Amino acid sequence: MGLFMDSRGITISMCLHPGNTSKQVTAVPLEKEVLKILDGTKFIYCADAGLGSYNIRKFNSMGGRAFIVTQLIKKLSNTLKQAVFNDFDYHLLSDDTPVTIRGMKDFDRHQKENLGLYNDSAYKVTVADKAVDLGL
Repeated sequence: MGLFMDSRGITISMCLHPGNTSKQVTAVPLEKEVLKILDGTKFIYCADAGLGSYNIRKFNSMGGRAFIVTQLIKKLSNTLKQAVFNDFDYHLLSDDTPVTIRGMKDFDRHQKENLGLYNDSAYKVTVADKAVDLGL
């Protein structure tokens, strides 16, 4: 089953394939069909490592698209493990303001001026140390 959702989790499109059809083969053609529907809308491909092949990542690196593919932390290099677990380079999702996880945990959520922080999220981008670092 291929499922495409918007940022709110609402289904945009879906399709079904026989169980013996590889997801690696069907992903890009399905995306092309969805991109026709979206007509220039920002698109971020999110998948587990099983759908993180070179061809899929390459396709989603063009045309204003982006991708997020998960990796198992225990299979990362030591350098990447340190980068993931340190408390540096986090930013608020709302406005890219630098923030630390400690700071996000320690503020008083009951104070009115902190309501924005309470409703926000933090993210961190870590650049892979290999061209193809799938953790496999």
